[in-house]
Amino acid sequence: MKGRVINLEKEFEFDNAFSTFIDGNEYEATEDKLFKLVLAAFKAGWVAAGGDNTEEQKPIARCIGADYYLKKLNKIHQHQTNKL
Repeated sequence: MKGRVINLEKEFEFDNAFSTFIDGNEYEATEDKLFKLVLAAFKAGWVAAGGDNTEEQKPIARCIGADYYLKKLNKIHQHQTNKL
């Protein structure tokens, strides 16, 4: 039983550390960079498959949901605006 208590303590410590990381600015910046990378790769594939390469077209919105896509774009815009 003592081993299980220690494991629960370690799990709790891990959960707290992970929650702190997820809520931090470093994770937010990393998530934005990862999203930009995935979006760029998707756009490249889209164009390679014969899709239109215009900025107005947002094909990824159909794949992951427009609300999520717009939320990410707003975060990226806010991040870029804060840098100015």
